Amino acid sequence: MERIPANILITGARRGIGLGLVKGWAKYDAVKNIFACARKLEDDDELGRLAETDPRIHFIKMDVNNDRDICYARSKVQEIIGEDNGLNLLINNARLHEKCEGSTFFGADRKIFAEHFETNVTSQLRVASFYPLLKKASDAVTTTTALGAFRAAILNVCSVLGSIELNSEGSMFIKNIMSKTMALDFVKDRILVTAIFPGWANTSWNDSATEVNDCFAVLKFYI
Repeated sequence: MERIPANILITGARRGIGLGLVKGWAKYDAVKNIFACARKLEDDDELGRLAETDPRIHFIKMDVNNDRDICYARSKVQEIIGEDNGLNLLINNARLHEKCEGSTFFGADRKIFAEHFETNVTSQLRVASFYPLLKKASDAVTTTTALGAFRAAILNVCSVLGSIELNSEGSMFIKNIMSKTMALDFVKDRILVTAIFPGWANTSWNDSATEVNDCFAVLKFYI
């Protein structure tokens, strides 16, 4: 029997991998709530249509670089799931990746690098402020000591560009290290933290062929 997380929050859920994760988790009846977070929602976005047809999908406006948005999202999640329940799975999918001259090692633009580190590193830590809700979910599981998304987990979606074999995307490399540090800190409360690169998905800046359904399959295998 599969152990499926009941309450899930996904950042960067408007398109690409994030949208694929929303659609993937929505296939499971055991999932009670999917909090799909993004900076904005256009009238013709598929995410909006999904939220209209599935009452378990809740769109929450949240810019991961805006602490006020994060605080609002946290209170909204608690309001919907109830004071006695926690958040089982937090997927940090929102990230920034720009292809421009200022993002290379030679001729590095301070502003561009700062923006990448703000979104891909610092903001991931800020979103981890959902920790009390994760701990509440973890404490509620008393039948096993096993770790997993069914209990409480933070999943940081990273990039192959963060690999130490490649001289690019330093923020993703640090994000991988940060995930390991978080894992060591949070294991005492039986909260799983891991980083994964599920594959490229079609977005406005990337036309690679990986299907979002395949991305979801890879992600689910690891948690």
